[in-house]
Amino acid sequence: MNLPTAHHPDRDWATGHCWCCAAENVPVLWIGPAQSQDHGTAPVYACAACVLRWEQLIAEHGARRDAPGREAHCA
Repeated sequence: MNLPTAHHPDRDWATGHCWCCAAENVPVLWIGPAQSQDHGTAPVYACAACVLRWEQLIAEHGARRDAPGREAHCA
């Protein structure tokens, strides 16, 4: 299988379903657990494009958090 190499090439990619964009049968990376009040926890997988978007969101959150005079908030 050709695995994405842009980000996290050393992590374990698998073929599966992207929980973020719903793409099927694509290389996906486990990005963490999700928790539901009614259904417990489940592993969340994302494709390369969605992993990149998560990386961007996390970087933006960190930049906002570290900016002087900024309140923490959910993005």
